[in-house]
Amino acid sequence: MNDHGELGHEPVSKSKIKCDVQRSEAAERMRLTRQRRRAGMRVIPFVIRDEEITVLVARGLLDPIARNDRSAVARALGKLLDTVPPERWPLPAAR
Repeated sequence: MNDHGELGHEPVSKSKIKCDVQRSEAAERMRLTRQRRRAGMRVIPFVIRDEEITVLVARGLLDPIARNDRSAVARALGKLLDTVPPERWPLPAAR
C-alpha cells in the first residue's frame, strides 16, 4: 500500500501523461521527416499570394472550398509541379 492508501502503482500525473504524448507526437514527426527524406522529398515553408491560390482553383488544381486549407494548397502546388516535368522548366535568363 502506498502513501495514498492505494494498492499497486503510484498515480500518474497529468503532466507525465502530457510529456509522454508530446514525445510520441515529436517522434512521429521525426519518423515522417526521415521517411520523406529517404523518398527524396523535403518540406519547405512557402509564401503564396491570394491571386495565385485563385489561379490554382481556376485551373482545377484546388477545390474552392479548400482555398484556406494549407495542406490542400500544398497538394495543389505539388500537382502543378507534377504537370510539367523538371526538364521542361524554364532556364534562368543569362545575365
